[in-house]
Amino acid sequence: MKKAAGCLRLAAYLVFSSFFCIADTGEPLLMIEIKHLSKTFKTADGELEALKDINLSIPDGDIFGIIGMSGAGKSTLVRC
Repeated sequence: MKKAAGCLRLAAYLVFSSFFCIADTGEPLLMIEIKHLSKTFKTADGELEALKDINLSIPDGDIFGIIGMSGAGKSTLVRC
């Protein structure tokens, strides 16, 4: 299985705000939670591993921006 160019750089992100709510359990409420997300595309040359085991938690009220090099998988992550 081939890896997408720059796929390891996908983890770069920025936090612009840190306001969040706390649930009754004492844990922050999550607006977005992704666990073990992977995406593979079939190509003429075989399989292309675009995302591999991505984990991401964004608390309610936080604002994140996903940044990375061209081809790193930013759009693939958002579309999954």
